[in-house]
Amino acid sequence: AAMRAAEEAAAAEAAAEAERVADQAAAEEEALKQAQAEIKAGDVGGEGEAAADEGPAEGSDKE
Repeated sequence: AAMRAAEEAAAAEAAAEAERVADQAAAEEEALKQAQAEIKAGDVGGEGEAAADEGPAEGSDKE
């Protein structure tokens, strides 16, 4: 009986952790969608994306 209680407690803890992870993932996805919407609204023609793509390349050229 003690073993079953311990297993149930572990399962409940795992379920709570999974729910926290799912909530975090949902929050991150929502933030990503919001950021993408802001980029689309603010950068006509995708200039912001081009600049972001060039950033790392410039850094590696300098090295």
